[in-house]
Amino acid sequence: MGVNIPGDGTVYPDVVVVNIREGHAQKIGEVEAAGSINETSAAQWRRYSNLVRSFYLYVPEGFEQEAFRLIRTFAVRVTGLRTYRIENSEVVFEKVDVGPGPPYSAWEIRPRPPPEPPIQRPEPEPDD
Repeated sequence: MGVNIPGDGTVYPDVVVVNIREGHAQKIGEVEAAGSINETSAAQWRRYSNLVRSFYLYVPEGFEQEAFRLIRTFAVRVTGLRTYRIENSEVVFEKVDVGPGPPYSAWEIRPRPPPEPPIQRPEPEPDD
């Protein structure tokens, strides 16, 4: 679905959540591939983030730092930064912990903590 910018044409973000009653875009999401995380895309993110109250950015796992650098450089008002990866033929999304603060503050991305080790269940004792 396109989002009309008065006096500037229509843009076509990857994800658009529309308020049906009011007839306007409420949230926008942009999904990037590894090769499209660059200054050109960041300028587009900024434009999209200024159109709505909630802008979400999805980047491949491992590209969080570069995306965050571009978010800060281009002053993108991002509500949420997410990563994605393919796991067992399914797309898995992860929320990036960007710390406290409003959507466009100078966040620092925190590394994801290591996964919890699996719970070791005791072996049943053999019956004699």
